[in-house]
Amino acid sequence: MFRHPIHPLLVHFPIVLWTLSTVADGFVFLKIDLWLGIDHLWPASCLLLSLGCAAGLLTIISGFIDLMNVKERAQKIANIHMSIMCSTWLVYIFSLYSRLDGLEIIAQPDLFTFALSVAGFVMMLIGGWFGAQLVYSHGVGVKIQD
Repeated sequence: MFRHPIHPLLVHFPIVLWTLSTVADGFVFLKIDLWLGIDHLWPASCLLLSLGCAAGLLTIISGFIDLMNVKERAQKIANIHMSIMCSTWLVYIFSLYSRLDGLEIIAQPDLFTFALSVAGFVMMLIGGWFGAQLVYSHGVGVKIQD
């Protein structure tokens, strides 16, 4: 379809959105007041998390498509990366679900919600490391010029 993989173009969006959401959760949970005020950070965190989950789904789909072109020698690492990142997406989806009562945002974050954000963030770091291994050690998605 395209001359280059789509997945590397999309990965930055969920990474940034989930990172900002986790940082905002930390400020809210630890009651660190910024110029915006804690009352504005919690809904902003929920919005960032929602956008990150939507971007994450598109990134996962593009990753599945790009997986078809991964050489056999890198297939194991690609499968580990994919498993961790799909699990990360599920943790963030569950985090989003735990923040909602119907379509309304729950007023106060709790330890469980914050723990989900931190767990998702750590999983994202680990999965990202495996993704970097695919690119930098195995050259996945890299076109060598002659």
